[in-house]
Amino acid sequence: PGRTAAPVPSANATYNDTQRIIPALELAPLPGNDRGMAAAGADDLYQQIRHQGQQLEAQALSTAGAIEQLVEAVAGLPGRKAVVLLSGGIPQRPAEALVAAWRNRFAGSNEVSSLSSPLDGLRGDVSGVLARTAAHANGSGVAIYALAAPAVPSRVSAETLGTSVWTDTEEFTATANVRDSLQQLALPTGGVLGLDNGAKVVVDTLRSDLESYYSLGYRPRERRRGKDRKLRVEVARPGMRVRHRSAQRERTSGEQMAEQTRAALLFGFQDNPLGVAVHVGAPLRGER
Repeated sequence: PGRTAAPVPSANATYNDTQRIIPALELAPLPGNDRGMAAAGADDLYQQIRHQGQQLEAQALSTAGAIEQLVEAVAGLPGRKAVVLLSGGIPQRPAEALVAAWRNRFAGSNEVSSLSSPLDGLRGDVSGVLARTAAHANGSGVAIYALAAPAVPSRVSAETLGTSVWTDTEEFTATANVRDSLQQLALPTGGVLGLDNGAKVVVDTLRSDLESYYSLGYRPRERRRGKDRKLRVEVARPGMRVRHRSAQRERTSGEQMAEQTRAALLFGFQDNPLGVAVHVGAPLRGER
């Protein structure tokens, strides 16, 4: 009570901040006659980058959490289920590329470069959250199709053209962070990923998957409730590859009941001959 969560920045806000930091790095003074002033400016920019990384991390965790909630919501529905994600991407290590750009500017100064930590570029890794979301989707029979236009500054944009701090390497690192995270989220569920001009591939694949698909079943030798079981599908035809889920989680009875109850409340697909109703709100003390 009385506690409010910090607001999550929008994708446009964090992208604009990134666009602003890169030219500021390019123009930052290098240590010369006034080393104290140069060090102070470098430290200020470094703290801005760390703050930017924290904002992007919050944004990534918020997006991953929303996807997980959506997966939980549709998990109890019967039949095949798919979630389509349209976004600017989920950076796996939000500050990595900007930290590298900062080092490009100040790598020649031992006094300034010592302000950074080798681990700062790896902070905010959301891989664990994405892996958990993909595992939950697999256990609930949900495929994730991701379509993203990465909000990554281009090497040839007006803000970065001609700079020495934001090179092809930094652009590739930032793009790979988005691509790898979405691959980690979508591919294990049997879905696909499309970046930028890959929209048609995702839409065509989703349409094809909904119209034609295969179904395989097996009986495991032992029950492993609540545990992930790796899956591998092999075909006899040489060169043929099957797209499938990488694992299957055998849900517990409690998880199945919770999913079915949630789906019934949200989507009302179940029969309710007794007219049972659930009211969500503050608990009321019953009368005797």
